[in-house]
Amino acid sequence: MQRKAVEGTPELQRYVLEHSEPLGPRHLALIEATNTLVPDLAGYQVPPEQALALRMLTRISGARQVLEIGTFTGLSAMLIAEGLGEDGHLTCLDINPETGAIAREHWDAAGLGDRIALHIGPAAETLASLSGERFELVFLDADKPGYIAYVDMVLPMLDPGGLIVADNTLMRGHVLDPDTENTNAIALRAFNRYVADHLEVDVVMLPVYDGLTLIRKR
Repeated sequence: MQRKAVEGTPELQRYVLEHSEPLGPRHLALIEATNTLVPDLAGYQVPPEQALALRMLTRISGARQVLEIGTFTGLSAMLIAEGLGEDGHLTCLDINPETGAIAREHWDAAGLGDRIALHIGPAAETLASLSGERFELVFLDADKPGYIAYVDMVLPMLDPGGLIVADNTLMRGHVLDPDTENTNAIALRAFNRYVADHLEVDVVMLPVYDGLTLIRKR
């Protein structure tokens, strides 16, 4: 089987960003605020090139109603919101009010506050309250042991053709280790098997970033 994956390096990331639609001042300000205000958690922020890819995916899909489960300081949400049409709306779920406040400040400064609703609290409880809503695109980047439950709750909110994008599904390769004690890797291994065997969806796992799985409702 031919393998064409390229090992990620800081130099390669710089090259990718130099040859993509550039990040703007509002994006860079949010990245800097995250590194400054919550440095111990900054690793939770999606890579800039992944955020750009999410914006492109939103544009391509033409989605008007988007759901994000796991928002952190809001970089992915900012780019997704930019990819929406003028009448589009993004619903964000997160459990941390501190990082949520950083996100809200920068969304408002970017003129995006009116198209993003942020709900703070346990995602499963918020999803239950949103059970009557409809979404066309979902970005899942929350607590990994909750992934299976979140997908089960979200699928009824999607029409056929709706797409879920699940992040970190390779967990730095730990999903391959049968002896791992990494609870996130164990949860994601179960999730990966679950969606691969699911009869209501089409699935493709991409070996990009930390593993990105596209799940399309049939």
